[in-house]
Amino acid sequence: MFMSDVCELDDDMRLTFDGFKLYREMVEDERPLARDLTLLGISLQWKELEQIRTVKKLFQEYMDDPKGGVSAKSAQYLLAELGFVLTGRETLQIIEKSAGAISFFYAACGLTLL
Repeated sequence: MFMSDVCELDDDMRLTFDGFKLYREMVEDERPLARDLTLLGISLQWKELEQIRTVKKLFQEYMDDPKGGVSAKSAQYLLAELGFVLTGRETLQIIEKSAGAISFFYAACGLTLL
């Protein structure tokens, strides 16, 4: 069985948010979300959840890559707003490690790519 058989995917075969919710409902008993978040280093504490919400909002404001990322042109400004004051070279190193654009996942995880 493939995820596309049971979960909603978009035209680019990426999991939609509704598809993610269906997936989580299917696997919750076997793989609780709290456990998965802990393994990813994502806190369930309110302060950290608020921080992720803030990062998501800022990320959406700076998102200018057609695939849902932030291009090099906008990345340095986004990172500065998130408290990461980096040189242009450091910003490019992060982008190179993340295949050309910063994804929301990297931004939400505190950019552990450095």
